[in-house]
Amino acid sequence: MEKFMVNRMGAVVIGRNEGERLRVCLNAVASEIKKIVYVDSGSTDQSVELARSLGAEVMSLAPSKPFTSPRARQEGLSFLLEKYPDLQYVQFVDGDSALQPGWLENAKKTLDSEPKAAVVCGIQRERYPRASLFHFIADIDWHISPGNIKFCTGNAMMRTKALQDAGGFDPELVGGGEVDLCARLRERGWKLLCLDVLMTLHDMGPLNFKKWLKRNVRTGHSYAEVSWLHRQGKEHFQRRECLSLWFWGFLLPLSVCVFAFNTRGKSLLGLTAYLWLFFSIVRSLRKRRISWEERCKYAGLCLIGKFPQAFGQIQFHMNRLIGRKRGLVEYKK
Repeated sequence: MEKFMVNRMGAVVIGRNEGERLRVCLNAVASEIKKIVYVDSGSTDQSVELARSLGAEVMSLAPSKPFTSPRARQEGLSFLLEKYPDLQYVQFVDGDSALQPGWLENAKKTLDSEPKAAVVCGIQRERYPRASLFHFIADIDWHISPGNIKFCTGNAMMRTKALQDAGGFDPELVGGGEVDLCARLRERGWKLLCLDVLMTLHDMGPLNFKKWLKRNVRTGHSYAEVSWLHRQGKEHFQRRECLSLWFWGFLLPLSVCVFAFNTRGKSLLGLTAYLWLFFSIVRSLRKRRISWEERCKYAGLCLIGKFPQAFGQIQFHMNRLIGRKRGLVEYKK
């Protein structure tokens, strides 16, 4: 196992002001992978010094361009392949996540046995799912059914040949870089697999309502950006998610307010549609091992999240129309 790790695998870790989470992340990676590059996006804490002290090679992104996760992953990948051109697999890890024992061996066996598999990911969970309601919601959202998948998260093992075939991550994207990459990989006939194996524990860190709203703005922005980029594709990638956000987060409340006066308030009945959506989300969780109260809390936050996500979409399209490129949507400080 160790010989395989040394000769055929590398790791790209990205982060910005992750603090102690980065130590946990790098220690987990370094226990099995020796060729590691840490890509730092303008941290103001001791992240760079910490990474060097733990034996990782360090890249600090130049501030002349926006700090984004796709840019960090791509520059880290380019650095790693330039120095170690014989690498066959690269494990990407976010600095707030820690690989779990057994994951790398399972991922390696899958890629070895599936020559058309470009990406392998596994189960991701929150390290502290009961730290707050927001952590609990995130833990539910990480769920991906094992088998063939359309896209992965930022934590995944990828085949370098496939990455080179698809052109790697798009460094111009603000978010959704892994989703965009997965779309291009699938267009070229590559497979994406999710294993029923615990891959990472994610540590979101302290999170309050304001930060949670910003996180949802980032999500909406990423949906819109990737959907617009692939608008001509056969699959109309993420169009359904974007249309849903437009309807629930913008068009429905706007139309209710606009027609409230002319209908003497009858248009307000349109807001009852949110009750239908609420109970639809609650029903969708009936197979999960969570209580009725927890399902209701999850559904409630999902409804609230539609509005900042719609705002994120509006931000993207307004910036696109005026030719402005926004940078990292940061919610962790």
